[in-house]
Amino acid sequence: IEETVSRAGLHAAQTPQGFPFWPLLAAHEKAHHLGKSEFTDDAAIAEWAHIPVKIVQGSPDNIKLTWARDIAMADQRLSNALPRFPDIRIGNGYDVHAFEAGDHVTLCGVTI
Repeated sequence: IEETVSRAGLHAAQTPQGFPFWPLLAAHEKAHHLGKSEFTDDAAIAEWAHIPVKIVQGSPDNIKLTWARDIAMADQRLSNALPRFPDIRIGNGYDVHAFEAGDHVTLCGVTI
């Protein structure tokens, strides 16, 4: 480390980043054609191609899912964050059936 840079005016960038598809694709194609490969993300290519880049408030909980460990971390966060509910399902409905001659009806494997 040679020096600590002031963070005033800096913002953290998150992914995914959102841009209009066709202009961004054209920028990627132009950069590739010109042999430019120094871009670190879509925002850098958009800036180079004069596509407007805006700051949008994000959340540190919006993590990038790239590697298997990222998915495992997201799964752990979600399983800890969501309330646990018992798997109880209740239905209420009205059902009408035409019956043939016979001495019983079987519903869900139960003879009635």
